[in-house]
Amino acid sequence: MPGALGQLAAGPLSGAIGRRLRSKWTFTGGMLLAVWHEEPWRIGPEMFLFGFGMGFGVSSGGNLVTRAVSVRDTGISNALNSVLRRVGGGIGGQVGAALLAGFTTPGGPAQVAFAVAFAVSAVLCLLGAGLAALVPEGRG
Repeated sequence: MPGALGQLAAGPLSGAIGRRLRSKWTFTGGMLLAVWHEEPWRIGPEMFLFGFGMGFGVSSGGNLVTRAVSVRDTGISNALNSVLRRVGGGIGGQVGAALLAGFTTPGGPAQVAFAVAFAVSAVLCLLGAGLAALVPEGRG
């Protein structure tokens, strides 16, 4: 629920901020917001921030893709963006499950399993933010 609320809050803000700062910067900011992980009690605010970051990323990512190609290629570029987002989400879920399984003991996953999974997730978010900052502005 906190993640959905974060996305709900971020969607409209992303458009407004994207018009002022450009979509690549709202996308980069969304990826950076998804990094904050430390203590178990933070799961609610953490999921809100993750959802907020995803709301920024999804909405501004579509704008970024649309502006990076010619007008006649917007349909195919948005379709490719959608497919790659879904495939990436599927792969990411499986990588997370594999990391948890790799650190599982007879009593269940060790605390280190979650720390490793969140660390890998954070590194990938930082990588995504860095790559997003390199995307050319395109038209618009």
